[in-house]
Amino acid sequence: MSRRASAEHDVEIQQLLAANEETTRQFQTRLQRMNDTTLTNAMQRRLDSLTASAREARDEKSVAEAQQRLRENHELQRKFNAMDLTAVRDATDPGVTLIVSEIQGKQKEATGFSVSQAGLIVTNRHVVTDSGDARASRILVKFANTREWHHAHLVKLDDDASVDLALLQIDESGSYPAVRGIARSVDTPVGSAIATVGFPLGTDIPMEGTGNDFAAKTSLTIGTVSKSVSDLLQIDAFASHGSSGSPVVDSHGHVIGVVWGGPPGAAGRIVYAVPADKISALLETVK
Repeated sequence: MSRRASAEHDVEIQQLLAANEETTRQFQTRLQRMNDTTLTNAMQRRLDSLTASAREARDEKSVAEAQQRLRENHELQRKFNAMDLTAVRDATDPGVTLIVSEIQGKQKEATGFSVSQAGLIVTNRHVVTDSGDARASRILVKFANTREWHHAHLVKLDDDASVDLALLQIDESGSYPAVRGIARSVDTPVGSAIATVGFPLGTDIPMEGTGNDFAAKTSLTIGTVSKSVSDLLQIDAFASHGSSGSPVVDSHGHVIGVVWGGPPGAAGRIVYAVPADKISALLETVK
């Protein structure tokens, strides 16, 4: 690279680094009230990695790639800053449940979310059935930030076996928290910021307390819509075992999907979700 071109690239990279550092700082400041350092630490690690790559870039190709990654990261941070994640979590978190099901002697941990004060819960079909269609003999749910376990039973599976949805009902009568609402359809454009709230890795992640009397603490994960087709919502976020049944939430706090899995080899970074219209259609069948 010529000295002049190299100097120009250095100036642009410094400007991009400064812009990324500022948006990261804004993001961290806005999330302080949530008392959740996972997201802020992840953002900082990503920026540190990008900064190191940019400063090590020497040839024209690597410099151009570093610049592009910094531009993409800045745009992603801008979208997250425009999304009031604290409000989204506050609206969603109380209605999210940790689910433990037992199917033919084997336990599964997953996520669900309440859609009514009567305790109707949405989760995945595969959370309460196995590959041979055997159904759960025992289902326990625990709401976020609480210690009490509730018994529940399967109300309905989606009539279409390819739609990974199930409805559960809490057995004990009472008034239960619920998520803000279900979108009628996915009107969130590709590239938009989203969040998921659930229990990735189940109880393998830290909870408040020990033993069976712990308070269930959710994890908030952020990402973007990477693809939207009629029967599938694809998001660029993180999910693992335990994430199944997690609500995918838009910037308004409305559920636009339900996490159910992802492709092999994606290391949990490409996530598939059942789109909102399928959830609404299933809920209509039990009214």
